[in-house]
Amino acid sequence: LREPIHLEKAIDEYKSKIQLLVAHQGEGPTPQLEEKAGVLIGPEGGWSDGEHEYFKTLALPLISISQFTLRAETAAVVVSARLLQ
Repeated sequence: LREPIHLEKAIDEYKSKIQLLVAHQGEGPTPQLEEKAGVLIGPEGGWSDGEHEYFKTLALPLISISQFTLRAETAAVVVSARLLQ
């Protein structure tokens, strides 16, 4: 965990070091993981359409966490549990 930073800066900083996944509301398979992974957890209102398009251009895989809207701290726990399955 660290202080909040802009999305583009976070992706630029981490994409060459670890596999990045995007937490999203909905259902879907859990992506295949490399040795190290980081998960981008968005704002409580969800990712914007522009952010979703940005993730597509970077080919970042999505990891589904819930059909319900979760608080950021709850989303982090749910993502961790999904990745440990």
